[in-house]
Amino acid sequence: MPLCCRCHTAQVPTEGDFCASCWESQIAEAMDQEEKERATLRAYTGDQYLTDSWLEDGLSLDAAREIVEDPTYIGNAIEFGLLESVLADKFATAVLRRCLLDRKPRILDALARYVHLKKIRKKAGRKPKGPEPIYVTVYNLRKSGLTFGQIAQRIYRKPSKRNLAAAHYQRAISRGFPPIE
Repeated sequence: MPLCCRCHTAQVPTEGDFCASCWESQIAEAMDQEEKERATLRAYTGDQYLTDSWLEDGLSLDAAREIVEDPTYIGNAIEFGLLESVLADKFATAVLRRCLLDRKPRILDALARYVHLKKIRKKAGRKPKGPEPIYVTVYNLRKSGLTFGQIAQRIYRKPSKRNLAAAHYQRAISRGFPPIE
């Protein structure tokens, strides 16, 4: 088996992979870097954020503006989740506004993907109705001496759902609650 690309000690399934500890540290470093970049953007007070970053790399103002004002560059920046950076630059914002008014499909598609990128998907299914999970409620009701039919009547308004109440009680037991006798 090949060795980890970073620490060269742990074995990994395929060449070019990281071991679990190196992978976790790389994810943590990436998250730290992203947070630093966001803090830099929040602290930035000028109006040429992207242009200034190109100027720091040694380009002239005209060359930096040419890059920043390219609709393809703006579309790529939006797709990579950098809409805030685009909006922090007056040149890029002007081109973005012009592209939106012209209904450029590349920019519209990039914005649509950006929206889906930022959307947090939730699990499907019933959502808990109270501050505590339902299995905790069932466990506490069972602890107070109610039968599963009575618990089902209180929670679901149907005593025929006693098997569901029993399943929630079993979940509480599997999560470490002590069984009630």
